[in-house]
This record gives sequence, structure tokens and C-alpha cells, in this order.
Amino acid sequence: MPPIRLYDPELLHEVTQRVNCGSMIFDPNNKALQDAFIGVLALAQRRYGVKVLAFHFMSNHYHGLFQIPSAGKFTRFLAYFHAGLANAYHRLHDTQGKLWGYMKWMPVAPDEASVAKRLAYIMGQAVAAGQVAHPRQSRWASSVGWMLDRRPIAGQTFDATQRCRDRRRRNGPGLDETYARRLEVEITAPDCWRHLPPAELHARYRALADELAIDATGQSLRLCHAFNSKANSQLTPARPVQPKLPDRPRRRAQRPLLLAADPEAARGYALHYLQIVASYRAAKRAWLRRLRTLPGTVRYAGLELPPHTLLGTLPHRDGRIRAPHRTSA
Repeated sequence: MPPIRLYDPELLHEVTQRVNCGSMIFDPNNKALQDAFIGVLALAQRRYGVKVLAFHFMSNHYHGLFQIPSAGKFTRFLAYFHAGLANAYHRLHDTQGKLWGYMKWMPVAPDEASVAKRLAYIMGQAVAAGQVAHPRQSRWASSVGWMLDRRPIAGQTFDATQRCRDRRRRNGPGLDETYARRLEVEITAPDCWRHLPPAELHARYRALADELAIDATGQSLRLCHAFNSKANSQLTPARPVQPKLPDRPRRRAQRPLLLAADPEAARGYALHYLQIVASYRAAKRAWLRRLRTLPGTVRYAGLELPPHTLLGTLPHRDGRIRAPHRTSA
């Protein structure tokens, strides 16, 4: 059974989307591509009412910290945003095919310590990659300029739909400049910092950036990935150390259910998640038990569905339940 994802609109959500096969195809010197990516984000933000707290594009992935009001808007926003990024890349490079690959999203606790750690993690992507010594020097499309220097973050959008409509007319489409417009991404401060005046707010952003900077000896004053390892250790139970075997396959580390600086908050969220999973599985078993007792043709209309959609189970013609990836006897 795939893991059940629990969406809470009161939490922040960190999204990481990687390019297919991890190819480093985004050039930081390509200003047209950077403006197009920012324009797509601004357009998706206005379309679905998403609050953007931070974002950072790299050569083969991007990170974003968002606050989205509902699960439906969350999925539609990501689909629209990723499709717009792919269309912008293919239009500028005259290519086609699949662009995005692996994606993950994690809920983030809204307290000040947890949000500050995630903001530092997103701001310090170029520093962690060893490309710059300070987040201010990053050449990628990101929210660092607004955080540190209050610079507006604007990008260019391209209305390909209107261009296609004009192309079908007798006169044909116009110049590409007529379908382009500039939009600005609105960066929202966290709820824990929203009461601060602008000077103090940006001072806190600069303090986070200075902690991420690299000193003269080349040592980072703060590692970006340290928080992820600590969060994993807080959520996973302690296990005895096993000897390394040469023929044993390596297992990926278990993801934390909640990115939180407080271990008690992460543990409470994990217990709440286990209760939701237990209630869902009990409802699913009851639903399937009732489904098996129905004679003749199975219909879903008159049955009460469990809280989540029953993906992975289909009714057989004789009334039995089988998984779609298995072969029936």
C-alpha cells in the first residue's frame, strides 16, 4: 500500500522538483530563462492565490516554500506551475519531451525556529553547492534579492494561447513581444515575522544569510543539510548498529513526516498521522468487507467510501477484489 499523505492547510509546504534524470540543463547565465521561470511563478501565484515565502532555482532542480489554502489548489497549482516551466524551457530552447522527474513535498511547522531553518536551507543552496561564498552572490532566479535588499522580483510571461488563436486567423500572429508581459512575484513573510517592521524583517533575513556565508578558510559557518539529518534522527527510532555487508543494498533514509525544530512537535504530528492511517485502514477494511458480500454486479454508487480514494483496488467481475497490478487466478 502506498503511504497516505496528510495535507494540513495550516502548515507550510516545501516543494522540491528535480529535472528528469538529474540533468543540469538550467544555465544561470541565461537571463531569458530566469525571467521566464519567475514569470511563470508569478502567474501561477495569481491564478491560485498561493503565498510564496521563498524559492530558489538551481541547475537541475528548484526549492520552494509555499502556503496553499487547500489540497485541491495545491495539486492544481503544482500542475500549472510545472507545465508552465516546461513550456517556457521548450519555447526558449526549441526542444520537446519530458522535463521534470522526481518531486517531493514536505510539511513544515509554522513556528519561528522551523521556518527560519527552512528559509536558511533554501537561501543557501548556491553556498552549499560551492558556487558562491554568500547567498547574495547567487546568479540563479531566487527570492534572495527581495529578502536581503528589498529588490522586486519580476519576470516575463508569454501568452502562448492567444498567439495560437491569432495564428489560426487569416492575418496570422503578431510579434512575440506583443504576447509578453512582466509580472512580479509577491514574497510573503512568515506568520511569525509578519508583525515586524520592514527594516527588522529584512535584518533577520540578512542574519540568516550571514550565517550561511563562507569565511576566509573556506568553512561554512552553517551547514544547510544539518537540519535534515537532525529531523530524520528525531522521527526515526533508534536502531542497533549493524555491520556493513558488501552485498547488502543501500536503503534510502526515511523521510520525516514533519520538518520541525521541536522534537515534541514532530512526535505529536507523527502520532496524529498514525491515528489517521489507522482510521483510514479500518474504514477501508469495512468498505471492502461490505463490498464482498454484495451479490451480482458490484456498484460503487450506493456505498459509503472511506476518507481517501481507494486507489489500487478494483472489483472483479465475479465480485472479488483484486489489485490491478496482480494477475487474477
